[in-house]
Amino acid sequence: NGSYKNFLFLEGTVRRDRTSTMNPNNNAFVYPSVNSSLVLTEAFKLPDFISYSKLRASWGIVGNYPDPYRANIAYNQGTLGSQGGSQPVLYTTIPSSFGNDGIRPEEKHEIEFGLETQFFNRRLGLDLTYYNGQIVDQILPLTIPQSSGAISVLTNIGTLRNKGVEIGLTGTPFLTSNFSWNMGLNLSFNDNRVEQLAPGLDQLLHTDYDGNAAQLVSKVGQPMGDFLAHPVAVNGKGEKIVDPNGLYKVDPTRMEKIGNAMPKVIGGLSNSFNYKGFSLDVVMDFRYGGYIMPTAINWMLSRGLLEESLNFMDKAHGGIS
Repeated sequence: NGSYKNFLFLEGTVRRDRTSTMNPNNNAFVYPSVNSSLVLTEAFKLPDFISYSKLRASWGIVGNYPDPYRANIAYNQGTLGSQGGSQPVLYTTIPSSFGNDGIRPEEKHEIEFGLETQFFNRRLGLDLTYYNGQIVDQILPLTIPQSSGAISVLTNIGTLRNKGVEIGLTGTPFLTSNFSWNMGLNLSFNDNRVEQLAPGLDQLLHTDYDGNAAQLVSKVGQPMGDFLAHPVAVNGKGEKIVDPNGLYKVDPTRMEKIGNAMPKVIGGLSNSFNYKGFSLDVVMDFRYGGYIMPTAINWMLSRGLLEESLNFMDKAHGGIS
């Protein structure tokens, strides 16, 4: 690392990891990074109300490995007890999720730009960040036919990109010799896209709900975590088809996107109160957007086990009085 006249800074790093959770022939990896910053208040004459201001930029690679023993292909051992003999009867089974001796670490390549500024003797602060990161060789379980002896195999399954903006606001709305109140608000807006999956795949199935009634999938070119469900069947005129039982007919041949599990915004709000050496911190996290699939609630509603089951069942809606 180095600096020029205490306002321009440059730093580089090289990291080498070696892990025992992967194949000994492919378990050492190198991750570089470089970052720089320019302190504007030291380099230029800015208005007096700007207490501090800095521009920053960085690029780097970080890695991630499977959990211990997840990549191993090994049998488990169990016992049936003595079965009347002097020694227990042992048996071996292969796990329902295969490992992968050839797994590679997933890598995250990210570039980031930011502006940090404080005003009015640091009573008010603003931190803006733009990031663009790509996860390469993401490690996920890939669903395979059960006839293979397992239901999934650990795989470097594809490429995922995250880009977005983070906003941080800090302030001291009240300050005296005995009491201070500090606030902080952070917001994050993330755009997530699946860029590539394993060869021959354009969709990854995470979960199948209630016998193919709905699915949670990730498609190439779309955000991770799309919810799919069967639409109402229509006739040649585009009119919805009603079955003899009075309910809409579901089209079993098609599935449509009905939502996505990813939130639009995540953030947090913090407050710190200090009075004569005593402090109280209050923190709140929040997220906005993102669908969920409440299958348990749906089943309980259909069986009349929840209070909400009574809605629309009165005489005015065709139910009992």
